[in-house]
Amino acid sequence: MRPQLRPCIHPDQRLRRPRASLTLAALIATSATGDAVYDAWGTLGVGALLIVAATLLAIEIKSLLIGESAPPRTRRAIREFLGAQPHIEKICDVVTVQQGEQLMIVVRARLDSALTAPQLLALAANIKTALQGRFPQAGWVFVEPVGAVPTRARRRERLQTVD
Repeated sequence: MRPQLRPCIHPDQRLRRPRASLTLAALIATSATGDAVYDAWGTLGVGALLIVAATLLAIEIKSLLIGESAPPRTRRAIREFLGAQPHIEKICDVVTVQQGEQLMIVVRARLDSALTAPQLLALAANIKTALQGRFPQAGWVFVEPVGAVPTRARRRERLQTVD
């Protein structure tokens, strides 16, 4: 039984020539010697080459699969933008994830404690709109208010307004 040369089709064109060369060398060695072990070694070589290609491809596209943080320059610009917003007392965390061309921004900030719940919701919506206006690549923006621990006087004041 003579080994047959199957077409080598691979999306990564850089590997077409080495694969074809390896396959051709194995077939020539097998035909010249009549020993099928060269065909087996050629097959193992092509398999190893494909494993290397898959590994390199996985490393190359890892950031697209799991996402990566936005560039430091963009993160600094987001922090500066948020710091200039009224009613933000302290920025606790800013997390950014780059997903292709789009950016996800998660902001944890201590907002003005004098604001009521509806005002906080409106402020979070305004911050989201402002961020998306300033950074058009921001596809998703999440604002999480982080409250300070209320003092006893503040708690009493809240209880009196509820009654």
